[in-house]
Amino acid sequence: MPSVRNGLYDPAEHRELAGASWSDEAAQAGTLTLAAAAGSEAKPPALVVRLESSYIPAGDGSQVAPAAEGFVVSRELLKVRGDKLPPEQLPLATPGVTARFTVGDVVEEHVRVVNPKDRHFIAVVVPLAAGMEPLNPNLATAPPEARAKGVLSRKPTYAAYLDDEVTYYYDTLPTGTFDFYFRTRATTPGSFLQPAARAEAMYDAAVRGNSAGARVEVAGAAAAPAAQEP
Repeated sequence: MPSVRNGLYDPAEHRELAGASWSDEAAQAGTLTLAAAAGSEAKPPALVVRLESSYIPAGDGSQVAPAAEGFVVSRELLKVRGDKLPPEQLPLATPGVTARFTVGDVVEEHVRVVNPKDRHFIAVVVPLAAGMEPLNPNLATAPPEARAKGVLSRKPTYAAYLDDEVTYYYDTLPTGTFDFYFRTRATTPGSFLQPAARAEAMYDAAVRGNSAGARVEVAGAAAAPAAQEP
Protein backbone atom coordinates (compact mmCIF):
# COMPACT_ATOMS: atom_id res chain seq x y z
CA MET A 1 0.00 0.00 0.00
CA PRO A 2 1.17 3.59 -0.36
CA SER A 3 3.73 4.58 2.19
CA VAL A 4 3.52 7.45 4.64
CA ARG A 5 6.86 9.06 5.40
CA ASN A 6 7.27 11.88 7.90
CA GLY A 7 3.48 12.16 8.05
CA LEU A 8 3.12 12.62 4.24
CA TYR A 9 1.75 10.25 1.60
CA ASP A 10 4.24 9.51 -1.19
CA PRO A 11 2.25 10.01 -4.44
CA ALA A 12 4.96 8.30 -6.47
CA GLU A 13 3.69 4.93 -5.31
CA HIS A 14 0.60 3.39 -6.97
CA ARG A 15 -0.86 -0.03 -6.12
CA GLU A 16 -4.02 -2.00 -6.87
CA LEU A 17 -5.93 -4.09 -4.37
CA ALA A 18 -9.08 -6.23 -4.81
CA GLY A 19 -10.25 -4.40 -7.92
CA ALA A 20 -9.62 -0.96 -6.47
CA SER A 21 -6.71 1.41 -6.76
CA TRP A 22 -5.19 4.45 -5.13
CA SER A 23 -5.15 7.24 -7.63
CA ASP A 24 -2.11 9.49 -7.67
CA GLU A 25 -3.28 11.72 -10.54
CA ALA A 26 -2.60 15.32 -9.57
CA ALA A 27 -2.06 14.15 -6.02
CA GLN A 28 -0.21 16.41 -3.67
CA ALA A 29 1.88 15.42 -0.71
CA GLY A 30 -0.44 14.77 2.17
CA THR A 31 -3.44 13.77 -0.04
CA LEU A 32 -4.54 10.15 -0.44
CA THR A 33 -7.55 9.23 -2.60
CA LEU A 34 -9.10 5.75 -2.68
CA ALA A 35 -11.28 5.01 -5.74
CA ALA A 36 -12.60 1.99 -7.61
CA ALA A 37 -10.52 0.95 -10.60
CA ALA A 38 -11.92 1.80 -14.06
CA GLY A 39 -14.50 -0.76 -15.24
CA SER A 40 -14.72 -2.39 -11.84
CA GLU A 41 -17.92 -2.71 -9.85
CA ALA A 42 -16.05 -3.53 -6.69
CA LYS A 43 -16.34 -1.12 -3.82
CA PRO A 44 -13.10 0.35 -2.52
CA PRO A 45 -11.80 -1.74 0.36
CA ALA A 46 -11.50 -0.33 3.84
CA LEU A 47 -8.37 1.70 4.30
CA VAL A 48 -6.25 1.26 7.39
CA VAL A 49 -3.31 3.57 7.98
CA ARG A 50 -0.73 3.10 10.70
CA LEU A 51 1.36 6.14 11.58
CA GLU A 52 4.39 6.20 13.83
CA SER A 53 6.18 9.34 14.94
CA SER A 54 9.20 10.17 17.03
CA TYR A 55 10.61 13.48 18.15
CA ILE A 56 13.06 15.17 20.49
CA PRO A 57 11.46 17.81 22.76
CA ALA A 58 12.77 21.33 22.31
CA GLY A 59 13.21 21.77 26.08
CA ASP A 60 14.84 19.46 28.61
CA GLY A 61 12.96 17.39 31.18
CA SER A 62 12.82 20.23 33.69
CA GLN A 63 10.49 22.12 31.32
CA VAL A 64 7.82 19.41 31.13
CA ALA A 65 4.38 20.86 31.87
CA PRO A 66 1.75 19.00 33.92
CA ALA A 67 -0.64 16.90 31.84
CA ALA A 68 -3.87 15.12 32.77
CA GLU A 69 -5.17 12.44 30.39
CA GLY A 70 -6.91 10.18 32.86
CA PHE A 71 -4.94 11.02 36.02
CA VAL A 72 -4.07 14.30 37.74
CA VAL A 73 -0.58 14.16 39.26
CA SER A 74 1.10 16.73 41.54
CA ARG A 75 4.43 16.64 43.37
CA GLU A 76 6.22 18.46 46.14
CA LEU A 77 9.52 18.03 47.96
CA LEU A 78 9.67 18.26 51.77
CA LYS A 79 13.13 19.10 53.11
CA VAL A 80 13.49 17.39 56.48
CA ARG A 81 14.74 19.72 59.23
CA GLY A 82 14.83 17.37 62.19
CA ASP A 83 12.15 15.90 64.43
CA LYS A 84 11.16 19.15 66.15
CA LEU A 85 10.76 21.40 63.10
CA PRO A 86 8.20 21.09 60.27
CA PRO A 87 9.69 20.27 56.87
CA GLU A 88 10.41 22.99 54.35
CA GLN A 89 7.82 22.66 51.54
CA LEU A 90 9.02 22.98 47.95
CA PRO A 91 6.02 22.66 45.57
CA LEU A 92 6.76 21.63 41.99
CA ALA A 93 3.57 23.05 40.50
CA THR A 94 5.07 24.75 37.43
CA PRO A 95 7.85 23.68 35.03
CA GLY A 96 11.42 24.75 35.63
CA VAL A 97 11.35 25.19 39.42
CA THR A 98 14.80 24.69 41.00
CA ALA A 99 15.08 22.93 44.37
CA ARG A 100 18.36 23.49 46.23
CA PHE A 101 19.88 21.08 48.74
CA THR A 102 23.22 20.29 50.37
CA VAL A 103 24.94 16.90 50.37
CA GLY A 104 23.49 14.93 53.29
CA ASP A 105 20.06 16.60 53.23
CA VAL A 106 17.12 14.22 53.61
CA VAL A 107 14.10 15.00 51.43
CA GLU A 108 10.63 13.51 51.69
CA GLU A 109 8.90 13.07 48.33
CA HIS A 110 5.14 13.63 48.25
CA VAL A 111 3.22 12.71 45.10
CA ARG A 112 -0.57 13.00 44.85
CA VAL A 113 -2.62 11.16 42.22
CA VAL A 114 -6.30 11.87 41.53
CA ASN A 115 -8.03 8.95 39.82
CA PRO A 116 -11.57 9.77 38.57
CA LYS A 117 -12.68 6.15 37.98
CA ASP A 118 -11.89 2.60 39.02
CA ARG A 119 -8.95 1.28 37.01
CA HIS A 120 -6.77 -1.82 36.85
CA PHE A 121 -3.02 -2.39 36.40
CA ILE A 122 -1.74 1.06 37.24
CA ALA A 123 1.84 2.24 37.80
CA VAL A 124 2.82 5.39 39.69
CA VAL A 125 6.40 6.23 38.70
CA VAL A 126 8.51 8.81 40.56
CA PRO A 127 11.86 9.42 38.78
CA LEU A 128 14.66 10.98 40.81
CA ALA A 129 17.27 13.60 40.01
CA ALA A 130 20.69 12.00 39.53
CA GLY A 131 22.10 13.64 42.68
CA MET A 132 19.45 12.04 44.91
CA GLU A 133 19.46 8.52 46.37
CA PRO A 134 16.25 6.73 47.44
CA LEU A 135 16.00 5.49 51.02
CA ASN A 136 14.20 2.15 51.18
CA PRO A 137 12.56 1.80 54.62
CA ASN A 138 11.91 -1.90 53.99
CA LEU A 139 15.60 -2.85 54.18
CA ALA A 140 16.90 -4.31 57.42
CA THR A 141 19.85 -1.93 57.22
CA ALA A 142 17.74 1.19 56.55
CA PRO A 143 18.62 4.17 58.79
CA PRO A 144 15.89 5.70 60.98
CA GLU A 145 15.54 8.72 58.68
CA ALA A 146 14.50 6.43 55.81
CA ARG A 147 10.96 6.18 57.18
CA ALA A 148 8.68 8.90 55.81
CA LYS A 149 6.39 10.88 58.09
CA GLY A 150 3.60 10.77 55.51
CA VAL A 151 1.50 7.62 55.10
CA LEU A 152 0.56 5.93 51.83
CA SER A 153 -3.16 6.25 51.08
CA ARG A 154 -3.28 2.71 49.71
CA LYS A 155 -0.77 -0.11 50.02
CA PRO A 156 0.59 -1.04 46.57
CA THR A 157 0.49 -4.52 45.13
CA TYR A 158 4.24 -4.14 44.68
CA ALA A 159 6.76 -1.33 45.15
CA ALA A 160 10.19 -1.05 43.51
CA TYR A 161 12.95 1.16 44.95
CA LEU A 162 15.53 1.55 42.17
CA ASP A 163 18.59 3.80 41.90
CA ASP A 164 16.83 6.33 39.69
CA GLU A 165 13.14 5.98 40.53
CA VAL A 166 10.55 4.59 42.90
CA THR A 167 7.49 2.87 41.40
CA TYR A 168 4.22 1.70 42.94
CA TYR A 169 2.19 -0.95 41.10
CA TYR A 170 -1.52 -1.64 41.62
CA ASP A 171 -3.62 -4.47 40.28
CA THR A 172 -6.64 -2.29 41.12
CA LEU A 173 -6.80 1.42 41.89
CA PRO A 174 -10.30 2.63 42.86
CA THR A 175 -11.72 6.10 42.35
CA GLY A 176 -10.16 8.61 44.73
CA THR A 177 -7.18 10.76 45.71
CA PHE A 178 -4.01 8.95 46.72
CA ASP A 179 -0.87 10.26 48.44
CA PHE A 180 2.57 8.66 48.14
CA TYR A 181 5.52 9.37 50.44
CA PHE A 182 9.10 8.18 50.52
CA ARG A 183 12.48 9.71 51.35
CA THR A 184 15.68 10.42 49.46
CA ARG A 185 19.09 11.77 50.41
CA ALA A 186 21.21 14.29 48.50
CA THR A 187 24.50 12.52 47.77
CA THR A 188 26.20 14.09 44.74
CA PRO A 189 26.99 17.78 44.17
CA GLY A 190 25.84 19.28 40.87
CA SER A 191 22.85 20.47 38.88
CA PHE A 192 20.43 17.75 37.75
CA LEU A 193 17.15 17.36 35.88
CA GLN A 194 14.19 16.28 38.00
CA PRO A 195 11.89 14.30 35.65
CA ALA A 196 8.14 14.59 36.16
CA ALA A 197 6.30 12.02 38.25
CA ARG A 198 3.61 10.14 36.34
CA ALA A 199 0.70 7.74 36.73
CA GLU A 200 -0.19 5.46 33.84
CA ALA A 201 -2.30 2.50 32.85
CA MET A 202 0.21 -0.22 32.04
CA TYR A 203 -1.83 -1.64 29.15
CA ASP A 204 -3.39 1.56 27.79
CA ALA A 205 -0.88 4.28 26.92
CA ALA A 206 -3.68 6.80 26.35
CA VAL A 207 -4.54 6.83 30.08
CA ARG A 208 -1.86 8.78 31.90
CA GLY A 209 -0.94 11.97 33.74
CA ASN A 210 2.22 13.68 34.93
CA SER A 211 3.43 16.43 37.23
CA ALA A 212 5.72 19.30 36.24
CA GLY A 213 9.41 18.78 35.57
CA ALA A 214 11.98 20.56 37.72
CA ARG A 215 15.69 20.91 38.43
CA VAL A 216 17.63 19.94 41.55
CA GLU A 217 20.88 21.61 42.60
CA VAL A 218 23.01 19.93 45.25
CA ALA A 219 25.82 21.88 46.93
CA GLY A 220 28.81 20.23 48.56
CA ALA A 221 28.77 19.93 52.33
CA ALA A 222 30.50 22.77 54.12
CA ALA A 223 34.05 21.89 55.15
CA ALA A 224 34.71 21.61 58.87
CA PRO A 225 36.78 24.51 60.23
CA ALA A 226 40.46 23.77 60.51
CA ALA A 227 41.78 23.23 64.00
CA GLN A 228 43.86 26.13 65.26
CA GLU A 229 47.17 25.63 66.99
CA PRO A 230 47.28 26.84 70.57
